[in-house]
Amino acid sequence: MSLRIIPYVRAVELEDIIKRVKDRALKLNCEIKFIVPSRHDFDWWAKRSGGENYFRNFNTPWTWQELYENICYELKRDAKSVISPPDILLILTQILENILKNNKELDAWPGIKRPGFLDILASDIHELLNEAVRPEQLILENEQPDAMQQLLYNAYSNYLDYLNNNNLLDAAQLCTE
Repeated sequence: MSLRIIPYVRAVELEDIIKRVKDRALKLNCEIKFIVPSRHDFDWWAKRSGGENYFRNFNTPWTWQELYENICYELKRDAKSVISPPDILLILTQILENILKNNKELDAWPGIKRPGFLDILASDIHELLNEAVRPEQLILENEQPDAMQQLLYNAYSNYLDYLNNNNLLDAAQLCTE
Protein backbone atom coordinates (compact mmCIF):
# COMPACT_ATOMS: atom_id res chain seq x y z
CA MET A 1 0.00 0.00 0.00
CA SER A 2 1.35 3.41 -0.85
CA LEU A 3 0.38 6.84 0.33
CA ARG A 4 0.32 9.90 -1.84
CA ILE A 5 -0.46 13.34 -0.47
CA ILE A 6 -1.81 15.87 -2.92
CA PRO A 7 -2.17 19.29 -1.33
CA TYR A 8 -4.93 21.68 -2.26
CA VAL A 9 -6.19 24.98 -0.90
CA ARG A 10 -9.89 25.03 -1.82
CA ALA A 11 -12.35 22.18 -2.21
CA VAL A 12 -13.15 23.28 -5.77
CA GLU A 13 -9.60 22.23 -6.72
CA LEU A 14 -10.53 18.65 -5.86
CA GLU A 15 -12.36 18.07 -9.13
CA ASP A 16 -9.21 18.21 -11.27
CA ILE A 17 -7.19 16.28 -8.70
CA ILE A 18 -9.81 13.54 -8.46
CA LYS A 19 -10.06 13.25 -12.23
CA ARG A 20 -6.28 12.73 -12.55
CA VAL A 21 -6.17 10.24 -9.69
CA LYS A 22 -9.24 8.38 -10.93
CA ASP A 23 -7.79 7.97 -14.43
CA ARG A 24 -4.54 6.63 -13.02
CA ALA A 25 -6.29 4.32 -10.54
CA LEU A 26 -8.46 2.82 -13.26
CA LYS A 27 -5.36 2.12 -15.38
CA LEU A 28 -3.59 0.47 -12.42
CA ASN A 29 -6.76 -1.24 -11.15
CA CYS A 30 -6.07 -0.18 -7.59
CA GLU A 31 -8.19 0.91 -4.66
CA ILE A 32 -8.07 4.52 -3.54
CA LYS A 33 -9.19 6.18 -0.36
CA PHE A 34 -9.42 9.95 -0.28
CA ILE A 35 -8.80 11.75 2.98
CA VAL A 36 -10.03 15.29 3.31
CA PRO A 37 -9.12 17.61 6.18
CA SER A 38 -12.54 18.97 7.01
CA ARG A 39 -16.28 18.48 6.78
CA HIS A 40 -16.44 21.37 4.29
CA ASP A 41 -14.45 19.32 1.81
CA PHE A 42 -16.55 16.26 2.59
CA ASP A 43 -19.74 18.26 1.96
CA TRP A 44 -18.40 19.37 -1.41
CA TRP A 45 -17.65 15.73 -2.22
CA ALA A 46 -21.15 14.61 -1.23
CA LYS A 47 -22.79 17.32 -3.38
CA ARG A 48 -20.68 16.40 -6.42
CA SER A 49 -21.23 12.67 -6.08
CA GLY A 50 -25.00 13.04 -5.61
CA GLY A 51 -25.84 14.71 -8.90
CA GLU A 52 -23.71 12.70 -11.26
CA ASN A 53 -21.91 9.44 -10.85
CA TYR A 54 -18.57 11.24 -11.07
CA PHE A 55 -17.07 9.32 -8.16
CA ARG A 56 -18.26 5.83 -9.04
CA ASN A 57 -15.69 3.17 -8.06
CA PHE A 58 -14.53 5.38 -5.19
CA ASN A 59 -15.45 5.02 -1.58
CA THR A 60 -16.72 7.98 0.33
CA PRO A 61 -13.73 10.03 1.53
CA TRP A 62 -12.63 10.01 5.14
CA THR A 63 -11.94 13.00 7.32
CA TRP A 64 -8.85 13.01 9.52
CA GLN A 65 -11.00 11.76 12.40
CA GLU A 66 -12.30 8.82 10.38
CA LEU A 67 -8.76 7.96 9.31
CA TYR A 68 -7.62 8.11 12.95
CA GLU A 69 -10.51 5.91 14.10
CA ASN A 70 -9.89 3.35 11.35
CA ILE A 71 -6.17 3.18 12.11
CA CYS A 72 -6.96 2.62 15.80
CA TYR A 73 -9.44 -0.09 14.83
CA GLU A 74 -6.91 -1.86 12.60
CA LEU A 75 -4.26 -1.66 15.33
CA LYS A 76 -6.80 -2.89 17.89
CA ARG A 77 -6.16 0.24 19.93
CA ASP A 78 -8.82 2.32 21.66
CA ALA A 79 -9.34 5.64 19.94
CA LYS A 80 -9.38 8.69 22.15
CA SER A 81 -12.54 10.78 22.20
CA VAL A 82 -12.15 13.83 19.98
CA ILE A 83 -13.34 17.12 21.44
CA SER A 84 -14.39 20.24 19.56
CA PRO A 85 -14.27 24.00 20.29
CA PRO A 86 -17.13 24.27 22.83
CA ASP A 87 -15.54 21.56 25.00
CA ILE A 88 -12.10 23.04 24.51
CA LEU A 89 -13.27 26.45 25.77
CA LEU A 90 -14.85 24.87 28.85
CA ILE A 91 -11.62 23.06 29.70
CA LEU A 92 -9.48 26.14 29.07
CA THR A 93 -11.81 28.27 31.20
CA GLN A 94 -11.14 26.02 34.18
CA ILE A 95 -7.41 25.89 33.49
CA LEU A 96 -7.21 29.68 33.22
CA GLU A 97 -9.18 30.10 36.47
CA ASN A 98 -6.73 27.79 38.25
CA ILE A 99 -3.73 29.67 36.87
CA LEU A 100 -5.19 33.01 37.96
CA LYS A 101 -6.01 31.61 41.39
CA ASN A 102 -2.40 30.51 41.87
CA ASN A 103 -0.86 33.70 40.49
CA LYS A 104 -2.51 36.85 41.82
CA GLU A 105 -0.04 39.03 39.86
CA LEU A 106 -1.90 38.13 36.66
CA ASP A 107 -5.13 39.69 37.97
CA ALA A 108 -3.65 43.11 37.29
CA TRP A 109 -3.32 42.45 33.57
CA PRO A 110 -5.93 44.42 31.66
CA GLY A 111 -8.20 42.20 29.65
CA ILE A 112 -7.12 38.84 31.04
CA LYS A 113 -10.57 38.19 32.50
CA ARG A 114 -12.44 39.41 29.44
CA PRO A 115 -14.11 36.71 27.29
CA GLY A 116 -12.01 37.59 24.25
CA PHE A 117 -8.82 36.62 26.07
CA LEU A 118 -9.95 33.02 26.31
CA ASP A 119 -10.62 32.95 22.55
CA ILE A 120 -7.10 34.24 21.87
CA LEU A 121 -5.59 31.69 24.26
CA ALA A 122 -7.60 28.89 22.62
CA SER A 123 -6.48 30.05 19.17
CA ASP A 124 -2.82 30.09 20.25
CA ILE A 125 -3.11 26.61 21.74
CA HIS A 126 -4.88 25.38 18.61
CA GLU A 127 -1.95 26.60 16.48
CA LEU A 128 0.57 24.95 18.80
CA LEU A 129 -1.34 21.67 18.50
CA ASN A 130 -1.53 21.99 14.70
CA GLU A 131 2.24 22.36 14.58
CA ALA A 132 2.81 19.57 17.16
CA VAL A 133 4.80 21.91 19.38
CA ARG A 134 5.74 20.41 22.73
CA PRO A 135 5.31 22.67 25.79
CA GLU A 136 9.03 22.62 26.57
CA GLN A 137 9.69 24.15 23.15
CA LEU A 138 7.88 27.33 24.20
CA ILE A 139 10.63 28.46 26.55
CA LEU A 140 14.21 28.53 25.37
CA GLU A 141 16.92 27.01 27.50
CA ASN A 142 18.56 29.53 29.87
CA GLU A 143 15.77 32.01 29.13
CA GLN A 144 13.83 33.66 31.92
CA PRO A 145 10.28 33.62 30.53
CA ASP A 146 8.15 36.70 30.92
CA ALA A 147 4.75 36.41 32.55
CA MET A 148 2.89 35.96 29.22
CA GLN A 149 5.23 33.20 28.06
CA GLN A 150 4.80 31.50 31.42
CA LEU A 151 1.01 31.82 31.20
CA LEU A 152 0.93 30.25 27.73
CA TYR A 153 3.33 27.50 28.83
CA ASN A 154 1.24 26.70 31.91
CA ALA A 155 -2.07 26.79 30.08
CA TYR A 156 -0.76 24.63 27.23
CA SER A 157 0.94 22.12 29.53
CA ASN A 158 -2.12 21.84 31.77
CA TYR A 159 -4.37 21.44 28.73
CA LEU A 160 -2.26 18.62 27.31
CA ASP A 161 -2.14 16.96 30.74
CA TYR A 162 -5.92 17.20 31.00
CA LEU A 163 -6.37 15.63 27.57
CA ASN A 164 -3.95 12.80 28.34
CA ASN A 165 -5.43 12.10 31.77
CA ASN A 166 -8.95 11.91 30.35
CA ASN A 167 -8.15 9.97 27.16
CA LEU A 168 -9.20 12.93 25.00
CA LEU A 169 -7.87 14.33 21.79
CA ASP A 170 -8.26 17.90 20.57
CA ALA A 171 -9.46 18.01 16.97
CA ALA A 172 -6.28 19.93 16.11
CA GLN A 173 -4.20 16.89 17.16
CA LEU A 174 -5.83 14.44 14.78
CA CYS A 175 -3.37 14.74 11.93
CA THR A 176 -0.36 14.23 14.21
CA GLU A 177 -1.88 11.58 16.47
